Amino acid sequence: MARKINCQKRDMISIKRNRIKNIVLILLIIIFLGLVALVFYNNGYMETAYNAFQGEKTEKNIIDEISINNVVLTYDEENNTYYFPITINDENKNQQLEIKIKSLENIKCKIEDKEFSKRIDLYEKINYDKTIEINVESFFYKWNCKIKFTNIPIVSLNYDENQIGAEEYIYSEFSLTDPNYKKNNSQYQYNGDSKVRYRGNSTLGYGKKSYRIKLDKNIEFGFLGMNSAKTWILDSIVTDGSNLRTKLASDLWGEINKDLDNKKYAELNSEYVEVYINGKYNGLYLLKEVVDENLLNLDKNTGVLLKGVTWDRIDFNDYNNVNSDYRTPFELKYPKNASKYSKSWVDILDKMKEYYNGNMSYDTIDKTFYIENFVNHKIFLLITQAIDNYEFKNIYYSIENDKKDTKVLITPWDLDLTFGLLWSNEASQYIERYEKVEDIVVPIGIGPDKQFDNYIKERWKFLSKSVLSKENMNNTIDKQYDYLTKAQALQRDDAKYNNSEKTAGIEAMKDWYSKRFDIIDGYIKSIQ
Repeated sequence: MARKINCQKRDMISIKRNRIKNIVLILLIIIFLGLVALVFYNNGYMETAYNAFQGEKTEKNIIDEISINNVVLTYDEENNTYYFPITINDENKNQQLEIKIKSLENIKCKIEDKEFSKRIDLYEKINYDKTIEINVESFFYKWNCKIKFTNIPIVSLNYDENQIGAEEYIYSEFSLTDPNYKKNNSQYQYNGDSKVRYRGNSTLGYGKKSYRIKLDKNIEFGFLGMNSAKTWILDSIVTDGSNLRTKLASDLWGEINKDLDNKKYAELNSEYVEVYINGKYNGLYLLKEVVDENLLNLDKNTGVLLKGVTWDRIDFNDYNNVNSDYRTPFELKYPKNASKYSKSWVDILDKMKEYYNGNMSYDTIDKTFYIENFVNHKIFLLITQAIDNYEFKNIYYSIENDKKDTKVLITPWDLDLTFGLLWSNEASQYIERYEKVEDIVVPIGIGPDKQFDNYIKERWKFLSKSVLSKENMNNTIDKQYDYLTKAQALQRDDAKYNNSEKTAGIEAMKDWYSKRFDIIDGYIKSIQ
């Protein structure tokens, strides 16, 4: 009997324990569900679910990626717009578009009156201001966005904005989409790893920064029809409100030299791109080749490259004195690890010594420089009034090797302060100095003979009737301006940075060039 009573007591205790366990478990489940509900509430999920059951879906971007013809589109978060660079050869011709939308949600999409799920084929007439509206819905969410078509290439960078600076490179994802990839013998979209840093001196003070980019691997093609290279520059062209001058001057340098038989000059290739930084539009840029040993085809062992970085004079009787305290206007860019008092430094300055010590005869010029390159550079500086390129400033000097008969090649650089632009981009300053002829640019009438004077007069006679003519320059300015405005690239950059110089600035630039041309034409023709 006692044993039975004990068993009953144990059963009762066990039942009570189980009940307590169940109660605790239920309480824990209630607390857990309460916490989950709190999290959902704080994140808006409960409201989202409630709205969905009420037939009102919450707005949220549920698109992970949009691609057209297997090209991933660049997304601008601020304007909720996806941009697709495309070749627009015929605005009246239908083009096939395979649009794919990636999302973790089960979505329904709609373009105009066409409904689809994640993929659709369209045949559309594409023009420069074409915009497609897209509506996307899931069970809980809805989202509307736009696809904008452009013919301007797009560069996208994704990096840690807290780490970027002007000294050290940091990691960045790099993407370039080229609508003219077939013509340029490249690929529609390049994606890869890179290292990036800010570049420039005075322009570092602007919100719109320039970049120097190093790709992590060699590529077999050049971007946008340019030469193949690992290192590139994204020039913000921020000092010029028109966004035209650097490109105009760089292209003009190539045009001036195109007719030369020996091709002893370096092209300054650059192409316009629109840049997006971490998903946000950052403006209109120039993607530029770097002037380096590869572009100039310098010998790996004996080639030399100097860059002029100041307006300072150099003592050509003291440049090889390691104890000298003068401020040199040059930086030794190649060889990479050589000092400014190395053999490379002496080799190139030895070649330049006689000319810069005052012997400016034709024979000395011809012995020191490639004469066509030298003369074209002087005319180029005169007609563009490149005020930031006088003396040695922003000029590259190079020799291919250390052979005795190797001459010095001149390559200009940093050409934003041209075509009348001074230290500010205010329109009132454009034509103030078109009359000034800088004597330091051209050594006319200095030499003991007239051979150089006659050479530059003949060269000007040819160029002034061809690439430097008023008609050609006006057409070039208009063509470049139309290219950027049709794609609304100038308008987007103006809207972001409040540029003051638009159509009025373009007309002022053409007026400045016309007056400048007359001044230089009269100046050179007056040489006796």
